[in-house]
Amino acid sequence: MRYVDNCEQCHGGPYLARTTAPTTTSLQSKVHEAQEKHRTTLEEWATMHSIQENQDRWLKAGRLVIPPDEQLRQEILQTLHDAPTTGHPGRDETFTQVSQTYWWPGMRTWITDYVTGCATCQQNKNVTHRKRIPLYRIPTIDDALPFQQIALDPIVMA
Repeated sequence: MRYVDNCEQCHGGPYLARTTAPTTTSLQSKVHEAQEKHRTTLEEWATMHSIQENQDRWLKAGRLVIPPDEQLRQEILQTLHDAPTTGHPGRDETFTQVSQTYWWPGMRTWITDYVTGCATCQQNKNVTHRKRIPLYRIPTIDDALPFQQIALDPIVMA
């Protein structure tokens, strides 16, 4: 997170105010550090997933490759999904936003699980299906013979 000294005018003292999201450059530097840390894994992925190293950065189709670092992946999703400026987009929009810049194996599943576990998204999600009306069970005689009791379910057109 980045902190700035900009509250002196309003509060009369040097207070720290937290910005809404980490800066892109610090996130990219964390990706670079993680790529260096997981170099052997990325070299294995090079043949399996056709990723390439270009100027000390691992890329796949122009997107930064994210190594198996859960904390880094969470930080990426916090930046592109949880930040107040992004507004908690849904699963598909979050995937679109992340996949424009980043790539890792199993990314769609990981993002789906992340968005499914997002309490804010679940709390504010619109219900798109109607509640089902429970079926009414027609009472019958226990020892009834076939056709001894007949029931009709008329359909009424309004």
